[in-house]
Amino acid sequence: MNRPIKNMTYLGRQYCKDVQRDLPTFSLVDLGADKWNAMAQKQNTKMFVEFHNRDAVSYGEVKDWVNSLKNKESHSAGNTEAFMGTF
Repeated sequence: MNRPIKNMTYLGRQYCKDVQRDLPTFSLVDLGADKWNAMAQKQNTKMFVEFHNRDAVSYGEVKDWVNSLKNKESHSAGNTEAFMGTF
């Protein structure tokens, strides 16, 4: 499963004395809030569908679900879901 990394740019390889080998080097790319929020919406919706076995009526339903998980100290979704971004 090789997916492109969206927030890094490959720069090349650089020799590292500590491990005595060439290592890949990267530069971080600032994606901006709109891009991060779009990725969060996509991931949150995907996790909603996987958890509930149905499509959400709207993204508002997904946000309500995510916020309910954030507000609980522990929840049945466990640590398998990753929720990110702002709403």
